[in-house]
Amino acid sequence: FTQMNAAKSLAGDERFEEAVAKIREVIAADPKIMDAHVSLAGWLVRVKRPDEAIAAYQKALGLKPDDDITLFNLAHLLLARGRTGDALDALEVFRSALKVNPKNPQAWYNLATLYLDLGRLDEAGSSFTEALAANPKQAAALNGLGAIAYEGGDLPKAETLVRQALALEPRLRTGSYNLARIREAR
Repeated sequence: FTQMNAAKSLAGDERFEEAVAKIREVIAADPKIMDAHVSLAGWLVRVKRPDEAIAAYQKALGLKPDDDITLFNLAHLLLARGRTGDALDALEVFRSALKVNPKNPQAWYNLATLYLDLGRLDEAGSSFTEALAANPKQAAALNGLGAIAYEGGDLPKAETLVRQALALEPRLRTGSYNLARIREAR
């Protein structure tokens, strides 16, 4: 606990290399502290060592496979590398999370947005629908379905979905953007 606090204090002072070294001591003493692996990964990202950060996130997920934040960070770190194989690995990260907790709306949403980014609209639509089944008030998933309807040329459906999203979350920035695109297309 004292060593973790010392590492976090170093990171708070933006002394990330020292924080990395200190948190590695914590992990060496007790490799089952998930927070230590997650902290290590975050700091490794800050010092531009993504491969090591990915390994640290994977260790954390070995301790708690359904941790949403860790899954999200790992998937986005994989995507940031810009390699097709990494995008497919990110898909597997979210699929793994859904095997552990199939009712996780955030994992469904993240999987859907990844499919959307990859241009796999049918799979994105199915995943957004699953996200809504798990959480019917997830405005971002409605907005995602609206974007898919827009891409498919169904402007009335797109507008209905985006308006439903904005009714749930009026400040949904991408909702306003999508509504503007729909209006422009009309």
